[in-house]
Amino acid sequence: METWYRTLLSYSCITSTSTAIFRVFFQATSNFPIMCQIIKYYLLCTHGVSDIQPCQNGSKERPCAHAQITTHVYPKEGVSFPRCKLRRTECPFEDKDGLWNCCNCGYWGNDAGRCKSVMVEAEETFPCDHICCDGCDPCTAHPSHARNRFW
Repeated sequence: METWYRTLLSYSCITSTSTAIFRVFFQATSNFPIMCQIIKYYLLCTHGVSDIQPCQNGSKERPCAHAQITTHVYPKEGVSFPRCKLRRTECPFEDKDGLWNCCNCGYWGNDAGRCKSVMVEAEETFPCDHICCDGCDPCTAHPSHARNRFW
């Protein structure tokens, strides 16, 4: 522990306010955050991407035990989402250019990683929620007509 920090602890009563002020000071004078920051993004294609900003005690491969985790689920106002890190051929949604037909229920023109169809069975409604897979076909209809069912 650095000497100036020990001095601060011995001469001041540490409260939540003084701790917050110390953290702001420490972050302003250090190249590392107080604790590791893990930012998780859940993308439109339903895959996840994490960004790790390590502190002095952690690394990108192994964050510290007290890491702060922030989660963003697509869509979220004001958040810039990264692209899917899988190769195009490994992400069925990206492979189909973001427009696909569900192999589970037959819904045409899905433009997100999960099927938006609402299914009806015995007077009950429930979402299809099928995730775009290799069995789903790319939607080749014009996007404005893609949601029409052809059966």
